[in-house]
Amino acid sequence: MTNRGALVVAGAAVVAFALGALTYVTRSNDSGGPDIGVTDVNEPLPAVAGPALVGAGTIDAASDAGEVLVVNFWATWCAPCKREQPMLQRLADDYSGRGVSFLGIDHRDNKAAAREWIRDFDVSYNSIFDPSGRLANLFGMVGPPLTLVVDPQGVMRYRVFGETSRQQLKPLIDELLGQT
Repeated sequence: MTNRGALVVAGAAVVAFALGALTYVTRSNDSGGPDIGVTDVNEPLPAVAGPALVGAGTIDAASDAGEVLVVNFWATWCAPCKREQPMLQRLADDYSGRGVSFLGIDHRDNKAAAREWIRDFDVSYNSIFDPSGRLANLFGMVGPPLTLVVDPQGVMRYRVFGETSRQQLKPLIDELLGQT
């Protein structure tokens, strides 16, 4: 393939990616503009369970039934995950005792590095270790981060593709708590 042909193929790939990303624009933010990456969902949360990243035993999302559940897929090799982790921990702290649980799912990672991440970011909520990516496959995840917001009845209401922010996530949680 010539250099010109390679550039055409690369350009087409960029355009296809950009058009694909636009399909996830489904909600408006407080300023009336779109929230890139947020998709409204109305599907039961599949069985999400696996080995605890820290400690022993199995973590099962079903144990958080009756609460709003925020599930975040992350990995130590994911730069956007690293940027959003401090915000996720602050939100977990802010909602502690208010009917909201957080659950991390460490995706295709090195266990030692992931445990170091938990220590470094002082993550207080549980994470499931998913080295094979089995759980991510349930949601059609291409790569982390992916955040799911689940209502107290166990129904996924929102998927946030890519890096999220407090301004994006907090209103979704508040809506499910009935606080909007």
